[in-house]
Amino acid sequence: MDNNIDFRPIITKTSDILPLFVVTADNGYDSQDNHQLVRDGLHAFSIIPARYEHVSI
Repeated sequence: MDNNIDFRPIITKTSDILPLFVVTADNGYDSQDNHQLVRDGLHAFSIIPARYEHVSI
Protein backbone atom coordinates (compact mmCIF):
# COMPACT_ATOMS: atom_id res chain seq x y z
CA MET A 1 0.00 0.00 0.00
CA ASP A 2 1.13 3.48 -0.88
CA ASN A 3 2.06 5.77 1.98
CA ASN A 4 1.80 8.96 -0.10
CA ILE A 5 -1.69 10.13 -0.94
CA ASP A 6 -0.97 12.70 -3.64
CA PHE A 7 0.79 10.67 -6.34
CA ARG A 8 -2.20 8.77 -7.78
CA PRO A 9 -4.60 11.74 -8.09
CA ILE A 10 -1.97 14.05 -9.59
CA ILE A 11 -0.68 11.53 -12.11
CA THR A 12 -4.11 10.31 -13.20
CA LYS A 13 -5.48 13.85 -13.60
CA THR A 14 -2.40 14.82 -15.57
CA SER A 15 -2.77 11.79 -17.85
CA ASP A 16 -6.41 12.76 -18.48
CA ILE A 17 -5.18 16.09 -19.85
CA LEU A 18 -2.04 14.94 -21.64
CA PRO A 19 -0.85 11.40 -22.46
CA LEU A 20 2.16 10.45 -20.39
CA PHE A 21 5.04 8.41 -21.79
CA VAL A 22 7.59 8.85 -19.00
CA VAL A 23 6.88 9.73 -15.36
CA THR A 24 9.72 10.94 -13.14
CA ALA A 25 9.40 11.43 -9.41
CA ASP A 26 11.47 11.91 -6.30
CA ASN A 27 12.49 8.84 -4.30
CA GLY A 28 9.83 9.71 -1.73
CA TYR A 29 7.31 8.37 -4.25
CA ASP A 30 9.06 5.02 -4.67
CA SER A 31 6.55 2.26 -4.09
CA GLN A 32 5.42 -0.80 -5.97
CA ASP A 33 1.91 0.71 -6.23
CA ASN A 34 3.21 3.87 -7.91
CA HIS A 35 5.41 1.98 -10.37
CA GLN A 36 2.52 -0.37 -11.16
CA LEU A 37 0.07 2.52 -11.69
CA VAL A 38 2.42 4.19 -14.17
CA ARG A 39 3.42 0.98 -15.93
CA ASP A 40 0.13 -0.94 -16.04
CA GLY A 41 -2.48 1.77 -15.58
CA LEU A 42 -1.01 4.53 -17.73
CA HIS A 43 1.20 2.40 -20.02
CA ALA A 44 4.14 4.68 -19.37
CA PHE A 45 7.70 4.27 -18.11
CA SER A 46 8.41 5.22 -14.49
CA ILE A 47 11.69 6.71 -13.35
CA ILE A 48 11.54 6.82 -9.58
CA PRO A 49 14.78 6.12 -7.70
CA ALA A 50 14.78 3.55 -4.90
CA ARG A 51 13.79 5.02 -1.57
CA TYR A 52 16.35 2.96 0.31
CA GLU A 53 19.86 2.45 -1.02
CA HIS A 54 20.14 -1.06 0.42
CA VAL A 55 17.18 -2.33 -1.62
CA SER A 56 18.38 -4.17 -4.70
CA ILE A 57 16.94 -3.17 -8.03
